Amino acid sequence: MSEVKTEKLSPRVASLQFGDSGDTFTVPSGATLNVAGTIDASSGTATGFGSSAVCTAYMTANQSFTKNVLAKVDFDATSFDTRSWYDTTNKRYTPQEAGYYWCQAYLVKYSMETQVNNAYVSIYKNGSNVQTNLVYGDWPWYTTQMPFEVSMPVYLNGSTDYVEVHFEWGANGTLGIYSGGSYGQGSKFHIFKMD
Repeated sequence: MSEVKTEKLSPRVASLQFGDSGDTFTVPSGATLNVAGTIDASSGTATGFGSSAVCTAYMTANQSFTKNVLAKVDFDATSFDTRSWYDTTNKRYTPQEAGYYWCQAYLVKYSMETQVNNAYVSIYKNGSNVQTNLVYGDWPWYTTQMPFEVSMPVYLNGSTDYVEVHFEWGANGTLGIYSGGSYGQGSKFHIFKMD
């Protein structure tokens, strides 16, 4: 293998071409490639440069919530997870690339309660509440498949930060959150990298 050592490469004209069609350039593990400009992969393929991360998690079974008890939602499976960062055991998303992530939880109730007080659906980061959507009610809600939703961007450090969904319900009795159905109306947790 030939080796070239230099401090700087400058094109003689407006652009510099590396190799020919079909060639592969590898940055080995442990090395760092600092990019201050833009990488244009429109005529080739660039991997490992903060590629997109998209995940949708869902519940494999309906989940019950006791009145006025905050609990984590059991999103224990994924429809897709492009970077394999979702933890189906701990029901959380722990990306291994720093950045801002759009997080959206969409919960659907499946049972009919006689009286509703407050409902809270929350996005949690590292075990702490970062965003809650409160649905206030003090009247009978007899409808099934009623949705509750919360969404916001969250910065995650790319190593230890994680996000998950929590829910609290002020209904009389026990509320059920719907895992899914024939019309795709189940509860979901969507995450995608914004930058």
